[in-house]
Amino acid sequence: MDLATVTQSSPLTGQGPRTQNSPDAEPLSLDHFLSLTVRPELAILGRISLVFSRRGLRVREFNYHEAGLHGNPLGQVKIRFKGNDAQLDSVKRELSKIIDVISVGTTAIQGDLHKRNSL
Repeated sequence: MDLATVTQSSPLTGQGPRTQNSPDAEPLSLDHFLSLTVRPELAILGRISLVFSRRGLRVREFNYHEAGLHGNPLGQVKIRFKGNDAQLDSVKRELSKIIDVISVGTTAIQGDLHKRNSL
């Protein structure tokens, strides 16, 4: 069985692991990394963090630095959070609606596999 398709078993029911293809499987949570290019306007970081807090998502890392090009002030925001693909799509959609967000890029890494491979 592929490790990427296994979800954790429920400790209350005592059932074994369920695969992603089973009907009662929970969506697989991944560590998602977002890279945003933003205009450094007042309260932009607060508006970005509200997108996550409204969805009950815990941000694991949140970094900001200025990266202006040719005299244009721009900022780079790097965000790491854990969630499933539906949550990632929802966050990306909402972030792209913020006027001062210029671009949104993503990367997903499965946290459980990373931990298993590092042992």
